[in-house]
Amino acid sequence: MKKLLLGTSAIVAAGLLSTGAMAQEGFTVTVSGFFNFSAALISQDDGVGQPGEFMRDNAFGQDSEIIFQANQTLDNGTRVRATIELEGETGSDQIDETFLRFSNDAWGTLELGSRDNAANKMTVFSPIGVGAHLIGCTTFAHATAPGTGNVAGFYCVNGAGGDSIKINYFTPVINGFRLGVSYEPEPGIDGGAGAITGAPSADSAAPGTAGAFGEQYSVAAEYINTFGDVSFRGMVGFTHSEQEVTPTAGSFLDDFDLWHTGVTLSFGAFSIGGMYQSGEVNQNTGTAVNGDDTRIRITATYSVGPWLLGGGWSERKVEDRIVGGVNGEDKLTNWGASVRRSLGPGVQVSLGFRNWTWEDDDNAIAAENDASHVFFATNVNF
Repeated sequence: MKKLLLGTSAIVAAGLLSTGAMAQEGFTVTVSGFFNFSAALISQDDGVGQPGEFMRDNAFGQDSEIIFQANQTLDNGTRVRATIELEGETGSDQIDETFLRFSNDAWGTLELGSRDNAANKMTVFSPIGVGAHLIGCTTFAHATAPGTGNVAGFYCVNGAGGDSIKINYFTPVINGFRLGVSYEPEPGIDGGAGAITGAPSADSAAPGTAGAFGEQYSVAAEYINTFGDVSFRGMVGFTHSEQEVTPTAGSFLDDFDLWHTGVTLSFGAFSIGGMYQSGEVNQNTGTAVNGDDTRIRITATYSVGPWLLGGGWSERKVEDRIVGGVNGEDKLTNWGASVRRSLGPGVQVSLGFRNWTWEDDDNAIAAENDASHVFFATNVNF
């Protein structure tokens, strides 16, 4: 796959250097973005030693981003885009995705830079009621996650590297089908001088330390079509990253492997769909034996004029394994319903309810929580 992507990049570069690729108009720069705000009232386990102890029964949250794009179309039909995404809140990853895109109807799309991998970009989410409160994978959870591995229902980013520097290639759409592949030399490298001159190798890490992944590959396939009054969209993706740390005696580490599939059906005002992910639990720890980590999500929406009604359920199960057998499994269940109204182009307000239940196979007080919250949310896209 690495040779395929590098070869594809070379072919695209050769095409861009050929005669007729110049554009006379230059780039057009645009600014866009979004701002999400949420307020919630929370009820959760707050006894002595429980996750909600000392926690407030209300919470605010916000998430915003400014997106700068420069676009132009070359004389040979190739579309060129440079994208820089700036987080509105101060964080460790202040600049989000930064990448170049070259696309042409004849040969597809090539992306170079800090960007999510192909399996993530081609993910088919089941119908979304309120994006920042997405059931099973949410920006605003509000509930207090206990000290277990079940913090999130789904990987919001399909892979270990996230926005690491990589090469993505997507084929043109042919009879509803499209393929995507990715390669990144070192997950977690977002940019800077170290990544430009050569990513550091995790092979130098001390044996038995927390798992460190090396080269990551991703592949995905997507199919979109309409059958009468029914619209169908489905995908399947796989992400793999090599484990580069040698475990010490008595500890266990494995490669990062993640399967992901999603399907959505829409007919009239209704949409319904589901998602499924499957991985392993011992990718980042040296003390757990191989075990399954599975997630499932089912949601539906119904639209009436400017209103959108949504609801759904998700569940994540993580095997808690010990040497010689399975000790049990930890589980997170999340369900809820919401109503959203569009006030105008790019402006939405929402009301909703969410319930989170964390269950620990050892019944540890600090590792379990039953939480519910009602929320009010606004979303502005510009």
